Amino acid sequence: MHRHLALLVASFLSSAAFGAAEYDYSTPEKALASLETALIAKDIEAAVRSKAFVKEAEGMAVQHFKEKATKEIIASLARSLELSYRLEMKKTGFPDFASLRCSANHELLEPNVAVLTERCVFPDRGHSIQRLKAYRIGVEWKIGDPLP
Repeated sequence: MHRHLALLVASFLSSAAFGAAEYDYSTPEKALASLETALIAKDIEAAVRSKAFVKEAEGMAVQHFKEKATKEIIASLARSLELSYRLEMKKTGFPDFASLRCSANHELLEPNVAVLTERCVFPDRGHSIQRLKAYRIGVEWKIGDPLP
């Protein structure tokens, strides 16, 4: 009886009741799907967890500060990027991914850097193609900004 209860509790704790099952960062495609799931749910914390603010800040720091790009500068830039993202979501609202059908695939540029190509179809059958960078940070993939 106790074993059955323990299994039931473990199953509940790992379920979507705590959001764990909704978000998967094991591949670039799953990280992008997790970001979109967070945006549909209007879950700013999960959306922020899905983004690669530090990697974006590193790129900006190297571009603008070159060899003077210290860890402090990178951390400050990452905080600014995150704050700007949060403010933009608050100001303009979350984008509407609920009515889109999207699929993505990736190409590895380096072992920890990928370019995702996402194709979305709108309800009116219009479509868009977007390319984004994804970064592996530890064991998780995070999503960067769209590429030009």
